[in-house]
Order: sequence, then structure tokens, then C-alpha cells
Amino acid sequence: MLTSNKRFILLFSASIVVVVLGIYFFKIDLYKTQDDKPPSTLFSLPMLSTSSLPTYYASHKYLFPEKYPPLRVGEIVPTGWLKGQIDREVNGLAGHLCDFFDVIRNSNWIGGQLPCSLNENIPYWLNGVVPLVAVNKDARLKEIVFKYIDHIVTHQQPNGWLDPSCCDPWGSFSILMAFTQYCEINPTDTRIIPSMLKFLHQLDKQLDTNPLTTWAKARYQELVYSLWWLIDNQPYEHEFLLQLAYKLRGQGTDWPKVFSSPTFPKEPCTRPCWDYSTHGVNVAQGIKDSALWYRVDHDPVHIKNAIYRTYMLDTYHGRVDGTFSGSEHLAGLHPSQGTETCLVVEAMFSYEVSFSVFGNISDADRVERIAYNSLPGSFTSDQWNHVYVQQHNQINAKPCNPHIFVTDINLNANLYGLAPHYHCCTVNFPQGWPKFVTHMVARTQDDGLVVVYYGPINVETTIKGKPVRVEVITDYPFSESLDFRVTTKIQFNLYLRIPYWASSPTLKGTDGGVRTNISPGTLYPVNCSVGLSSFSLYLTSKIKPIVNSFTKSVAISKGALIYSLNLNKSVVKKNNYYLESYDLEMTPTQPWNYALEIDMLDPTKCFVYSQGDITQIPFSTDAPVKISAKARKIPWEEKINAADAPPPSPVKSTEPLEDITLIPYGAADLRITEFPYIDVTTTPP
Repeated sequence: MLTSNKRFILLFSASIVVVVLGIYFFKIDLYKTQDDKPPSTLFSLPMLSTSSLPTYYASHKYLFPEKYPPLRVGEIVPTGWLKGQIDREVNGLAGHLCDFFDVIRNSNWIGGQLPCSLNENIPYWLNGVVPLVAVNKDARLKEIVFKYIDHIVTHQQPNGWLDPSCCDPWGSFSILMAFTQYCEINPTDTRIIPSMLKFLHQLDKQLDTNPLTTWAKARYQELVYSLWWLIDNQPYEHEFLLQLAYKLRGQGTDWPKVFSSPTFPKEPCTRPCWDYSTHGVNVAQGIKDSALWYRVDHDPVHIKNAIYRTYMLDTYHGRVDGTFSGSEHLAGLHPSQGTETCLVVEAMFSYEVSFSVFGNISDADRVERIAYNSLPGSFTSDQWNHVYVQQHNQINAKPCNPHIFVTDINLNANLYGLAPHYHCCTVNFPQGWPKFVTHMVARTQDDGLVVVYYGPINVETTIKGKPVRVEVITDYPFSESLDFRVTTKIQFNLYLRIPYWASSPTLKGTDGGVRTNISPGTLYPVNCSVGLSSFSLYLTSKIKPIVNSFTKSVAISKGALIYSLNLNKSVVKKNNYYLESYDLEMTPTQPWNYALEIDMLDPTKCFVYSQGDITQIPFSTDAPVKISAKARKIPWEEKINAADAPPPSPVKSTEPLEDITLIPYGAADLRITEFPYIDVTTTPP
């Protein structure tokens, strides 16, 4: 490891670079709203030297620790509406694919007859349902998942290879991710780590004669994530694992080079510019690359690369929900271009990893925005049917010939069904909710905890061997008040993430004390004494228009939620596959061509926010929160079976003024999210 003097010099240099980057990249703003301020610093707590690391950090010399390592899988369980969301995943498509979907139930990974070209279906599915059974405890699904893991381990090839039919290693990358999570929920199974190491040695040999290509090359960092887990969690072969990571890096896609290249696509990526580095899912997975390598050397260039990567995606392909377009390749700013469901869950996980390493509050804000908008926007409210690509302005979910998407994807890609296009999204979307839950609370370097993402949860863990229980009681993001109950046998600091969008956060204790000197974009510490501590956090947000630079259209946000016009629709059910699994064709039964009236100097006066009691399925048309707005119809037509680009704003209209209601983005199957606007700004006297 570095000497203390060298570490001081490195960290001092890193601090200078961070300040410079903060100045240079001040324009990078996830929300792009009228009055959001840029982060004043990338980090909220100083990095400690290894001599003062708390007891939970693995003792090794090869990696710097994560700044905020997540709790072990299974230590956080959802409650309230979030438990309902997880229950519906278990009881919906994700939890029943093993009952009827042939690429799962008859996969050669578990002794069946069906391989696929990438052999990724079982690996993807297990990467999601292993944490799903940890946060849900469903006995039926847990038995099946454990049985699948057992078969894969007991049928590993003598030379260590895991994939039963494919020499391409990509499928095994996701299997190892599933294995790491399985080890955390079933640590008594001592076969898993030796199985992983055996595979990695065989892979190391294979790479000398068969280097990474295509998907494995672009997704090499998915395996590096598991290598770092092995270094952190078991004592063997650390030097080999690090050397293998460097070999993978040498053969993998150079993601910093991709984003800094003059050829990085700044327009929709059409032929012939397609390659594996422009594929949206690969890009989403590559986001975590900088965070992973920062753990090796703490080189500030990784911080710069991470910031610049997000800036480039936001600027040229960004979506107001924190994702970016990819249908399947990077597709520009047009709100009718699609975002693949695999991209959604992979971007969530990459930014979860980035926060764990860097501690950048903007990354955490972004994860929540994706989780509470584009994730539920990927499937129907019962979680039985999903889209391959979702659109921010989605006026149809039907076979489209021709279609608007820049890539030659299936004509059914935007309808809700079992597998509207490739199988990947069907088997990969299950990771979204459970991995979000497992990352909601993390550890800190002062032997404390930090609540990273908000929602109703219970946490049971230990600090220095002493039991700690944290209950977060809330309807967030459908409410901005959160109650905390902490029961502990050891005193510690519980840090609360204060989002950048919070306008006047307030903390209240049971003793009547009130704290208001809380800055957005920070982690606020609350000292929890032995026994029971109770307190409440109130996050107040404003209704804000988010401007898309494409045509100056606007989306409406409040807190972590984006709001859309829900389109009443007709639904035709086709192809019943199993229980409630259908292909659903949807078409609108109401007008959608509206422009919002907005006073750009004081947009809040043009909207009325209403909040009701939490509903059984909050991400549905029965959503508990709504925004009323004034709008007028304008000439805005359908083009190529999709909503044409919004007319450049501001627009004018002589049509009658109407009241329309906006609901959370993820609650609407057909929606308009990015509107032209009519400027009704009044000039001050």
C-alpha cells in the first residue's frame, strides 16, 4: 500500500483536481432546471487512511475500500408500498419465468436442451432473482433459485468452465454476479468461491489464445466487479485476481477513450456508426468502469472520466429521468426514441456502484430518479408485461411498421408483452427493484450507516458486532416526509442523504428540537445513542420544468418524480402465454397534442400539486400524487407511428384552455412527458 506521506500527497492532489473539475464541469446538472445549483464538491466526507479503517473493511493491500459499501444482501427488506412492488415482481413475470419460459425452464445451464447465441438468459435471470428472494423471502422461488445454483456448481466442467455449451465467457460474467449475491445470503455454501476461482483460472488461460470479443469485450467490467468482490470477501489469490482484472482491461473496451473520442456520437447513431461501444446497454454497463478502477489507484482521472461520461450522455442522448436513449444504439434527444429496459436496470446498477465508490450525491439522486420513473415505466403495474423499449412520449404500444427507432429492432418493440423483441429484457429486468433495495443503506468509514436511497424499509445489521435496527417509515417518493426509528446497542452516526432538489430540508426530533441548517447535496449526520432514537426528515421540493435542448420542450418534475399526461387507451390482449402474461397492444383514445402554459419566471403558479393516501399499487393510474396543469391543443402530429418531435417552444395556440392532470411517469403506460410550452410569463412592473 502507499505510505502515509505518499497517500497525503495523492489525496491532496486529488482534492485540487476535484475542485478544478467542480469549476470546469459546473454546467453538468442532472435536472437542467431553472434554479438548480451545481454541486459545490464531489465528496461530502474525507477519505480516511487505511490505518483508521473500521472493522468491517476487508484487510488486504490491493484495493482501496469503497467509500460507502452497501450492506450485505438480505440485511435490508422492503416494507409498505415498496414491499408490494417486490411482491408483485415475485408473483408476476419475473417470479414465474421458470414455470413456462423455455429459455429459462429448459436452459442447458440447468440440464435442459436450449442454449442461445449468448447463453445469457439463465445468468441474467439469476442475477436478478437471487437478490429478489433475499429481499422477499418467498419460499417457492427461493427453492427454485437455490436448485439452479446447485446444478450449475455441481455440473461445472472439469477444467473449471461454467457455461455448458458456449466458449464465449459473457454469460458467465453474470453467473458470477449471481454467485456473489448468493454467497451473501447463503454463506454456509462453501462450494461457490472455489467454483468461481476455478472458472477464473480457466478463463485466464483461455484469454491468452482467445481474447475478449464483441459482448464480452464491451462488458468486461461486469466481471471485474465480481473480482473486486472476491478480493474484498475472501482471503485467497488476490494477486491473481488483480492480474486477471488488468488482462481483462487490456482486452476490454476502453470506455474513457470511447467518450473522449471526436467520433463519440452526438446525433442518433445510425448505420454505419453502430458498434459495441454505441450499444445502449453496453454503455450503461460501462458507466461503472471508472469507479471500479478508482479503487485500484485513486487516480483522480477516474473521477473526471465518470463526470465527463455522464455529461456526454446527458448532453447528447439524455432523458429527464436520468437515463439516456438507446433503441438499441444511442439515439439522440428525440423524446419518441426509445430506451431499452436492459439499459434502465444496468444504468441503475452502474450508478449504484459509482455512489458506493465516489460518494457523489448526484449519482444517488440519479439512481432514485431512474428507480422511481423509468423502472416502473418499463412494465405494466402488475409486472406481468414489459416493453423492450419505452418512450418518454409514447402514444402507441403496438406493432409499428415502419417504426421511428434508429436501430432495426423488432416491430413489436414498444408493446407490452412477454418478449416483444430479444429475450434479454425479459430475463434481465428482474434485477432492478431488488438491487435497488440492497443498496438503500450503506456503511460509512466512521463505523456508521448512511441511508442512500429513500423508501419504506427495515434494516437489521451489526456495527462492531452489536445489533442495529433501522426502520424507515414513509410513502416516499409519493410523500417527502420520512420517519426513522433506530434501535441500537452501540452509539453511531446515521447519515441521511439530502437530495440536490430539496429546497428547505428540516429534521425534527421527538424532543421537539428542529434543525433547518441542512444543505442540499450533502449527507447529514444524526447521532444515534444506545437504545431507541426517533426523528423525522422533511424534504420539500418545488414543481420545476426541465428543459430539453432538442426543441426546448419541457418535462415537469417534483422531487424524485417526473410527471406525465396519462393517455386513456384501448387495450387488446393477444397471445396468452401463462397466467397474466400476454402481449398487450395499446392505442390512445384521447388527444395528446397539448402544450403547457408556463410562466417561466414563476412556474409553480401554473400548477397545482395534490397528494392523497398511498394506494395499493401507486405506480398505476390510481397514483396517490397528481399535478394539475393548464394546456391548449396545438398542431402536433403523429409521424412514423410515434409522436413527432415537439414543435419548438415557446409556441402559440388559440385553442380553448383546458385543465389536464399529470401523474407519475412510471404510472402511465401511454404518456406524454415532454411538452411544448406556451410562455405566459408576466413582465414585472
